Amino acid sequence: MPADAVERALTLIARMHGGDGARAGQARDELAAWRRAAPENEMAFHEADRRWKAIGGLAPDLRGVLPEPRKARRTGQVASKAGLVLGLLLAIGLLLRGYLALPLYERELMTAVAQTAGLELPDGSRLSLDARTRLQVVFFLGSRSVRLGSGEAYFDVAADAARPFIVDTRQGRVSVLGTAFTVRDRGGAVTVSVKRGRVAVAPSGAAAKPVELTAGQRVIIADGQAGEPEPALAQAAPWRSGWLVFDDIPLAEALQSINAYRRAPVSLADARAGAERLTGSFRIRDPEAVLDLLPKVLPVEVRRAGDGTAAVMSRRP
Repeated sequence: MPADAVERALTLIARMHGGDGARAGQARDELAAWRRAAPENEMAFHEADRRWKAIGGLAPDLRGVLPEPRKARRTGQVASKAGLVLGLLLAIGLLLRGYLALPLYERELMTAVAQTAGLELPDGSRLSLDARTRLQVVFFLGSRSVRLGSGEAYFDVAADAARPFIVDTRQGRVSVLGTAFTVRDRGGAVTVSVKRGRVAVAPSGAAAKPVELTAGQRVIIADGQAGEPEPALAQAAPWRSGWLVFDDIPLAEALQSINAYRRAPVSLADARAGAERLTGSFRIRDPEAVLDLLPKVLPVEVRRAGDGTAAVMSRRP
């Protein structure tokens, strides 16, 4: 919702609490008419009211610390009261801005090789992290934010119309209110897949067009540009059930997921091998089986070294 609408509602609420009876009544009537004018105004009012209550209604306390006029003519008294109210509103605004800038919840999460993890957030949302995933969660009074540094995470987001849930990646931003979706970033393209609800994806590239996804869709973002929505995997985040599932993706990207479960990494010996496209399902608990099967399903050769590392090279001429 527009920030200026929330600020207007906050101003009217403050006037209701910070002036004399007549001015408070006028602000109350103005606020009621403004709320009826548009559905967006009603939403902004509820957000402003929530913020006002969160700081405990500062107006009475601030009145106690602002100076009162000693002696003045009637016109001077009116001007002093008006100045008091303006000073009160300014102080409330500054305190609100400072309060909103403080995180209510902040946590950094990281999983190691072959390690997955789950976490319930304070708002009731749930996160699941795949192996070798790093992200940071920050909640403010008016927003919920996640920065995915690398890896793959599944989000089951609790609905909150006043606080959108945002996931930032190298390739763009994902915004939701309440839904379940997966974001994957293993260093190449970023994939966003939706299990439930709707997701808005804003790629980071210049003049990139935003994309809206519904349940059962995914989009791949590369070089800051989003492709066309396409069907997502039938099972969201299959690694939660112990599977690595690849659906016609370049071997270079598949190896990034495989390496999340191997302490000794697999590398590419040439670009031709990395461009081969892999489709199949493999058990996470046996990553070596994936390497054994690769030469059977793709024109590649796997060469293992004594230290456990391996290199994949093309068999094409």
